[in-house]
Amino acid sequence: MLDRAIALSPDYAQALAYAAHCRAMRPSLAYSCDADRDFREADELSRRALESDPADPVALQVASLIPVIVHRDYQAGGDLIDRSLAINPNDAIS
Repeated sequence: MLDRAIALSPDYAQALAYAAHCRAMRPSLAYSCDADRDFREADELSRRALESDPADPVALQVASLIPVIVHRDYQAGGDLIDRSLAINPNDAIS
């Protein structure tokens, strides 16, 4: 469904971010037939989400997981969470 949403609206930041999250979780949960491909796609979708709307707190929060899961870059993930909270400090998920 997320791929369909992206096909209809290629710059929909939240759909891109959630699609990235789904791609990253497949290998993490041992559901992937091609972990390298899933991680590459997660990275690309996350980048597109952040480029599409760098001020969307939901996209920032969801995309923050990708550098951590894919690259083990905890600093980059934390920076994205900080950006999300700066925009929406009442976000209980972040």
